[in-house]
Amino acid sequence: MVGGLDDENNCETGIFHNAKTGKSFGGQTATSVLEISLSEENGFVSESSGEICLSDGLVAKALDLSVMDSMRGTYVWEIIDLECPETLV
Repeated sequence: MVGGLDDENNCETGIFHNAKTGKSFGGQTATSVLEISLSEENGFVSESSGEICLSDGLVAKALDLSVMDSMRGTYVWEIIDLECPETLV
């Protein structure tokens, strides 16, 4: 990556050289606006199938720890081991 912001937030440009095409691009900058939303949701893991079912019905492999949905975005999770009693009293 070339260019960026200096310590006073002034834009610094650089020269990017594409080794595949042999072309160079200088004095250019790009900006992006990103929107990030975080929310907490519950899911249910089936130990027999190894799948997680998220609150909106999306199903994924639990051990993948993430899944991307084109409409809702990316889900990430951690698996928490809960101790269950071996017998019911």
